[in-house]
Amino acid sequence: DINKDTMVYGSVSTGFKSGSVQDGGATYGPETLTNFEVGSKQTFMGGAVRFNNSLYFSDFKGFQFSSPVLNSDGSRSFLTKNAEGAKVSGFETELAAKLTQDDRLQLTTAFIQTKLGKLLGLSNDYSLPACKADPSFGGCLDVTGHKLAHAPTFAAQVLYEHTFRMSSGATWTPRISLHYETAS
Repeated sequence: DINKDTMVYGSVSTGFKSGSVQDGGATYGPETLTNFEVGSKQTFMGGAVRFNNSLYFSDFKGFQFSSPVLNSDGSRSFLTKNAEGAKVSGFETELAAKLTQDDRLQLTTAFIQTKLGKLLGLSNDYSLPACKADPSFGGCLDVTGHKLAHAPTFAAQVLYEHTFRMSSGATWTPRISLHYETAS
């Protein structure tokens, strides 16, 4: 706590996801994650305005990457392999204001950069180039250095809510929000 209205923080956290045996006996190894984060939380105007910021970096080792495969019986499943790793970094900010006793406005944004480590994605369920590294698959694709799936580069949300106070003492608070994100 810098003062009653400003706090800064830092954290280092780790995570682990075990490896497993897949259908057909193929195995993949564990995935570990180390996350570094620094940020600030501030309030202004007697707490009516809140401004939060966070900068983070996530370092994956053995990142588990799943590709769709078509099995010999016609069913579909996923084949999981370990990438050498993956890196994720980003910045998030939130500005929230209590405009009146009954009105609140909030804006959040996120900027994200991701990058896969060395990985050859195998799939026989797509038209991929012939796989020289593993001819048992119809195709493969070197996804080394590509962005992670489901990770937009930018996302933003605007939210407005108003509280209606009923004569019975009950309240009703509808919310309108708009969300935008880049392709993922």
